[in-house]
Amino acid sequence: MIKISLKSQRKYKFLKLIICLNPIFFSLFVILSGFVDYRGMFESGEYTSIAQNWLKNSFEDNLMIERLPLYPLFIALIFKIFGDYNLIALITAQSILGSITFIYLIKTLEKLNISESLIILLTLLLNLSIVFRFSVFLPNCLFVFLITMFLYNCTNFFYFKKNKSIYLMSLCIFLMMLTRPIFQLSIVFTIPILIIFILKQGFQKNLKIKFILVLVLSYFFAAGVQFIRYYNNTNNISYSTQSGFQLIYWVIPCLSQKYGCGSRNMEVHSLLNQRLKNEIGERNLSEVQENNIAWKIGINYFLSEMNKTEAIKSAFFSYSKLLFHPTLTEIYPSFNVDFKNFSALNGDNFEEKFILFLKKSFSDIKYFLYMMSLIFIFLLRILQLVGIFSLKRNSSNLYYILTLISLIPVIIIPAIGIGNPRYRSEIEVILIVLGAFGLNKFLKLFSKKIHKQKKFPFYSFIK
Repeated sequence: MIKISLKSQRKYKFLKLIICLNPIFFSLFVILSGFVDYRGMFESGEYTSIAQNWLKNSFEDNLMIERLPLYPLFIALIFKIFGDYNLIALITAQSILGSITFIYLIKTLEKLNISESLIILLTLLLNLSIVFRFSVFLPNCLFVFLITMFLYNCTNFFYFKKNKSIYLMSLCIFLMMLTRPIFQLSIVFTIPILIIFILKQGFQKNLKIKFILVLVLSYFFAAGVQFIRYYNNTNNISYSTQSGFQLIYWVIPCLSQKYGCGSRNMEVHSLLNQRLKNEIGERNLSEVQENNIAWKIGINYFLSEMNKTEAIKSAFFSYSKLLFHPTLTEIYPSFNVDFKNFSALNGDNFEEKFILFLKKSFSDIKYFLYMMSLIFIFLLRILQLVGIFSLKRNSSNLYYILTLISLIPVIIIPAIGIGNPRYRSEIEVILIVLGAFGLNKFLKLFSKKIHKQKKFPFYSFIK
């Protein structure tokens, strides 16, 4: 594998330092440019207002129950220490959290013995999707930190059988469940793989049972906290009231577009909204009841009225956007940079748009950087696929890589139809590790080929 030589260990440590300080540098640029909170571009006001209400001992706002509590608690703690609505302190705290995230991501790669490739380190240095997320006041930043800590402890448990790591993994599951509702699907995809791995190890039977109980209970205790929290405020049982509204206001309108969101199909959005209003009528219903009605309306529309073939195509293109769109798609509008996405360029067909995009890429630095980012992401996705397909049935990495893979649908299934790269930020750390596995495999093959050519010069000639 192409590694930084021992003679360059100082350069390696310096590069690691720059990578870990990257979120702090970026947040400092945000502060100095006057774009803290990006001038209200994101729905961050919902979370800061919840934190402010808690600090005033006000718990009556329904929004507090709709949103999971961990990120508003984090904000409330910063505001309590540094002053109410101190966004400079908040972005600084998040940037430090981002630096810790990169520290433990590098530690994870080091434990896997795949950290010292210059190319792998560059994938961390240039990963704006992670860096940018720690400058935005949304729970994604906290979730990225927690999933990185989960992977670090998962690595310790899988490869070094450190018992305390299973407890720290379980703590991360508990906290992620109270950060973003997407992690509910882990009980279907991820936790069963961890249980199978535990059962196949040489631990004592009592220890296996203990480990499995801790894992499962961490999930259900977190769900229980949210259920109780919701019941105490509304006398209804619910984990999140966003599912039905998300379905009719985002998922279905996005799947009704030819290439997914981008922009929603507002005709379908208005139709489903009107059906919800008609169904509710004059009744005074709770948020849970309205969400359940919205869910039924959305499911009925999908089953009876929606073109399933077009929806599948739309889902494919939206996930393609989610995985391949550079984070500059978000960063440019956040800084009021004049930029048009590919789909917004003038042209009646793909060929015309593509030619115009190429012309702009060689005449405008914004489009050139976007094009280079697109190429970089495309190459990374190839390496990540290699990492996934390097999986072998009897490999020592089998359950570890399966665990990484299982986290991807957990995180991106709820984003179906929504092609925003924001929704892939949480899987970037997973993709980095998978890409490192893929690059490691590729470089080993390359190294063998070079060695063979040196051993048999004629082989090099005939090639």
